[in-house]
Amino acid sequence: VGHHCAWPLHRRFGIAATARASFAAYNTVDEVDRLVAGVSRAGEFFGK
Repeated sequence: VGHHCAWPLHRRFGIAATARASFAAYNTVDEVDRLVAGVSRAGEFFGK
């Protein structure tokens, strides 16, 4: 997400950064599952 567009949201919620995942027709279910697992692990690591 571009800083210019995301800055108001960051300020509103008091966060310093965001990440964005994009999907396309060629993504596999396994790739989506791996993304979900990784985001879950990151949430556990950072305490969210």
